[in-house]
Amino acid sequence: MASRHLKHFPITPEVDIEPDEKGAYHVLSIVAGDQPGLLSRIAQVLVHFDVNVHSARINTLGERAEDTFLITGEMLNETKTLIHLETALLKALQTSGETTHARPGESPP
Repeated sequence: MASRHLKHFPITPEVDIEPDEKGAYHVLSIVAGDQPGLLSRIAQVLVHFDVNVHSARINTLGERAEDTFLITGEMLNETKTLIHLETALLKALQTSGETTHARPGESPP
């Protein structure tokens, strides 16, 4: 009997932020490879950008994390800042080390 081995494919991180149907909240969807500290790094970025989390659905499917957050924050209505938030989240998802995230026009602490 031959053994079967699963092939490990790296998971490219994905971040999507869209307004919900009623326009009261935004939905943050994240897909990334599951790793220790992943939620902590996501939370650090959200805190830095002054984003509030109202609910979260955390799914881990093998090595794949698929997380969805219902969020609010003034900056979510500013396209430029929203892009900076998405970029900071992607950077946090691509690293397993500690990172700092500067707001637009600021230098990291």
